[in-house]
Amino acid sequence: MKGGGHFTAGDGVDIFYTQEGPRDGIPILLLHGWVCDQNDWSFQIPLLLSLGFWIISMDLRGHGRSSIADNITAFDPVTLANDAAALLAHHGIHGDNDRRAIVMGHSLGAVVAHELVFRHTHLVSGTVEVDTAYYMTPPVMSDVVQLLEVADSGQAGVAATDFFAAAGVYPADRTPAWLPIWHQRRAWAMQSRVVTSTFQQMAQYLGESGVAYLNRTRPAGGRNEIPRFR
Repeated sequence: MKGGGHFTAGDGVDIFYTQEGPRDGIPILLLHGWVCDQNDWSFQIPLLLSLGFWIISMDLRGHGRSSIADNITAFDPVTLANDAAALLAHHGIHGDNDRRAIVMGHSLGAVVAHELVFRHTHLVSGTVEVDTAYYMTPPVMSDVVQLLEVADSGQAGVAATDFFAAAGVYPADRTPAWLPIWHQRRAWAMQSRVVTSTFQQMAQYLGESGVAYLNRTRPAGGRNEIPRFR
């Protein structure tokens, strides 16, 4: 079973999703990063399908094909996690009868995955958190916020991709020439207020450090050990 569609989140936000694979397979929800969209997972999906997973992907609010009304101002990780929980419920995943999902997130999406575990524990059987944004230090986040705030009108997406380039996200010896261009075009297509607000609200929510964030969002009975793979 495969295809795409839209559903309406709690505050009226229109969320675009795709799903593919056997519905009786283990559900896995894929969450992309800041100024990206679900197409980032295109290279992982064939393997996941070969393993029999039921794959559900979403564009976070204001990203990709998920549209927003002018009155929407909430883009923080808790709100994004609530959107993701609503999407799982939309697909009949309520945590009952052991019907729970693995959640895999990258960067901002990894923070959203972590929030799902903390706030909607009954829906999640496990997480994969890739290059998660809570490893960013407060000075770095503050620098990015400042870059976004001083960007020319409508140019926050450009400021975001300039930051990625300066931070070495696209090393010349390992990055195909088309990859930064593909990334840039998606970021530039986003509303500037969404680009800026999403990062600002994430930085404010994460607080003084990743360790402090993890300590205050660790589920009851959770372990302290958090493996970091290089």
